[in-house]
Amino acid sequence: MKRILLILGMMICMLGMTACGAKEETTPSSEALSSANAVASQVIDSINNIVLSGLSEQYKEDEVMKGALDSWSATLDDIGEYRGIIDLSMETTDDGTDINVVVEGAERNADVLIAIDSEGYITSISSSAQFTFGENMAKAAMNTVLGMGTVFIVLIIISVIISCLKVLPVLEKRAAAWRESRNKNTTEKESIAAEENSALENNMLSVEEVEDVSDDEELVAVIAAAIAASEGTSADGFVVRSIHRVSGKGWRR
Repeated sequence: MKRILLILGMMICMLGMTACGAKEETTPSSEALSSANAVASQVIDSINNIVLSGLSEQYKEDEVMKGALDSWSATLDDIGEYRGIIDLSMETTDDGTDINVVVEGAERNADVLIAIDSEGYITSISSSAQFTFGENMAKAAMNTVLGMGTVFIVLIIISVIISCLKVLPVLEKRAAAWRESRNKNTTEKESIAAEENSALENNMLSVEEVEDVSDDEELVAVIAAAIAASEGTSADGFVVRSIHRVSGKGWRR
């Protein structure tokens, strides 16, 4: 590789001197075109071999070579196998020389631009496949369809999100109503349980102890007389076996 770079440097210097000598001419001289063709052929062959050999990673620190290799690798995907140079032109200015090369591929041709500064150093190498008008229009149509499709998909997603936002308040109201109903049922159950407990406590408090007062003859006589008077009969036929105290709530006339 060092030998190739050395040869390229010598050829570029020769090209620079030839271009400077022919700067006043309207068209490049045959010597300049011959030198440019040799430089372009050597450069493109070297880049093609590096890409096909899979050695591109070795030149990732060199910006010029990295850009040239990446561009050529993408171009090979479109043109197929590289077959050689079919046309070449050059333009010389005070800033340097641009070599425009048309290369032949198995599927289509490609354009390669090699820029050389006034000191004879290559500043950039770019390449691009040549496509027909129909192919370019097809690509443009495809890009348009993809762009419009993406826009419509995004709009649909936004519409769905907006629709969901309208439903959220309804769901929130339903959830609030359900929580309120659940709390109400819980409160009612607690109230019923409290009332039952209170009633049970009241019943327990209202129960009075049974007092056996059957031995109190005076009390027995008074009660028997009261019953006999209410019934309109004599107390002689009553036998009082036991007397139980009850609350006033249970008394009925």
